[in-house]
Amino acid sequence: MNPTMQTNEIWLVTISAPFSGDELIREAPLALMYLSGALKEKGYATRIWDLLEADVEGFLAELSRACPLFIGISSSYGIWAELTTKLAHRIKGIAPQLPIIVGGINVTCSPEPYLKESCYDYLALGEGEVTIQEFAQAISAQASIENIPGLAYRKEASFAFNAPRQMEKNMAHHREAYF
Repeated sequence: MNPTMQTNEIWLVTISAPFSGDELIREAPLALMYLSGALKEKGYATRIWDLLEADVEGFLAELSRACPLFIGISSSYGIWAELTTKLAHRIKGIAPQLPIIVGGINVTCSPEPYLKESCYDYLALGEGEVTIQEFAQAISAQASIENIPGLAYRKEASFAFNAPRQMEKNMAHHREAYF
């Protein structure tokens, strides 16, 4: 990865694991699509990666040739949390300086286990559309993230939790930006 060739492209990632004997029913990654729409409103290019375990090697090979601004990962409960963390560690093995922000219902409900993982730089807590816009702007400008509501991160020997973000009543404008 060549850090001098960083783009304004942001990669949004989710990973699924098929269950043996059961057919995996894949649905569109709507949460990532909403985040993508929010980022596009601010002029960022996005790439959504809806991965199965079998897709990980190809994803990592592409990462070794690219340099996104940061990677946002959506995490959920159970096996998906474990797969997400394993993937994030592998990303850091290829691109240790690349910021990784993780979000999703599991992260919001139980952030501490994610903060303890060295592969995650930032956590998005609650609804992420505005948080990820402000986060992208701060990362682009190499500015402080300390005043961005809805973020948590490791700070020195402890954890920092910024103020919670207020819930938006109407998220429809983000949907229109993507669809």
